[in-house]
Amino acid sequence: MEAREIKQKAFASEVGLRPPHLNEIIKGKRNLTAQLALKIGRTLGIDASFWMRVQGEYFLDVARLEEAQMQKL
Repeated sequence: MEAREIKQKAFASEVGLRPPHLNEIIKGKRNLTAQLALKIGRTLGIDASFWMRVQGEYFLDVARLEEAQMQKL
């Protein structure tokens, strides 16, 4: 959004979300759904599979961090 100079509020409206909901997705507090990935993909012209891969990588990063924390205990 930043690179395209799109404001969060306008983007949220365009993909059918409330701005706080979009902000929580951006901050990693909510997960990206397949339906939302499709909407974002259409809006930005970037395939939904890319956004789902990003979400998958996020899940793996969180799991790795949790695993590392458990190993320290």
